[in-house]
Order: sequence, then C-alpha cells, then structure tokens
Amino acid sequence: MNKLLSAITLLTTLSVTPSLAQAAVLYKVSDAQVQRCGSSHGLWTNRDISGNRCHNNYFSIDGMLTINNDSANQNDWTATLKATAMNLNNLEATIDLTFKDFLETSNHYVKEGGARYSKNDDAASAYNANNLAAPGSSDIDFFSSIMGTITIGNDVYEIDKYKLPHTFQFGLGANAKNKNVFGASTWIQQTNGAADRTTRMTSDHWDLNLNLTAVPEPGSLALFGMALIGFVTLRRKPQQSPLSILQNTNQR
Repeated sequence: MNKLLSAITLLTTLSVTPSLAQAAVLYKVSDAQVQRCGSSHGLWTNRDISGNRCHNNYFSIDGMLTINNDSANQNDWTATLKATAMNLNNLEATIDLTFKDFLETSNHYVKEGGARYSKNDDAASAYNANNLAAPGSSDIDFFSSIMGTITIGNDVYEIDKYKLPHTFQFGLGANAKNKNVFGASTWIQQTNGAADRTTRMTSDHWDLNLNLTAVPEPGSLALFGMALIGFVTLRRKPQQSPLSILQNTNQR
C-alpha cells in the first residue's frame, strides 16, 4: 500500500511541477491568429519578397523557441528560435535566431492588438520580478539583443538588431495580435555592416508574431513515464487473499 501511495504521489508531483533539473523551457511556435491576405502568419517580410504583393510576404511558421534559464544570474539567460516558415507561393524561410540580454521590464513594449502592459505594474509584482513569463501568469519579459540569420531561397539575411527602441517580448498577449494568447513578437532589422555574402533588406523592418505552446521537458516526460509504468505494475500485482495468507503462516 505504501508503494502504491508513493507512486501516486510521484505521478501527481510530476504532472503539476517542473523538473528541478530543468535546463530550458520549450515552446512550439505557430502563427499569430490575425488574418492578412487570407492567412495568419508568424513571419512578415514587409515588401522584400517580390514587391508589395502581400501573399509573398506573409509566412506561416512552425518550429521551436527554447529559453535557457538554468543560470541563477538572469543576465545569462538566452533564447533560441529555430523554425521554418512558408508563404502562399511555397517559398520557404529558415529561421535561426538567438536572443540575449534578458529584461524583466521594458519601456518599449508594443501593444497593437495584444495585451496592455504597464512597466510599473510589472515591476511591482513579486512573482513577475522573480520568474520567467509563463502561461497562466500576467508576466511579460524581454530580450534586448538579437543575432542570427533568416534564409529565404538562396538569400541569407543577417539579423543583428531590432527596429529601435523595440525588443523581443514574450508573455500573455505579447504577440501584438491577440491579448488573451501566450505569445511573442519582435521587429527586426540589419545594421549597415551586414556580413559579406548576405542579402540586404530593402524594407524598414520585418516582424515575428508568434503563438507559443508549452512543450514538456524531455527529462520530465521520461520520469513521468517511469512512474506511470511503476504505477501500472503495482496495480496489476496479484493480491493475496486472507485464506492464502493464513495457509502460508501455517506452513512455516
């Protein structure tokens, strides 16, 4: 009975709390649900792809955002976005971006169709000041630097700055499109010193508008599976009847 209770306790604990050894927070990225040119999008390339025909510049996205927050020092926290996106002409974009310089608050939040944000309210919240923005909380957090590439066809675009003063923002309503959806957004640019053999943006900036769906950490899934197997085994283990227990006692 004690083993059964222990298994149930372990299953319950794993189902409601993150792993203590968690090294990263994983989110599946998908399109922010806003209709432009008949389709929602995750990447908008302004007018860089075949002029201003909007169906060329709105890309549907699929991939993973990984937030590395295992360090006790928030200044060391980073995030990576690895994804692919495709427009209605089946032109594919490969996105490989890294975000650094984590901020709990910002003076440069962009609302548009997203949630209202108050830096003062954010800073006054004990939870928001000490935790990473997560589904179920009102917290919105930021990364203030960016580097990486977006490759579209044969063109490699080096991404190394935001459209100032904006940053990468993530949290409830932070995708700038849906106030009740946990997501992220940013406005990206290049410096004048883009690397050789890369393509120059001709537009002022591009956008990322993302919905984020939490993905369980692989280690937690493995532990949960082991606990579940143990629970099922205990449930299937045959129980001795009172008569058999009495017979075993008499044989000793």
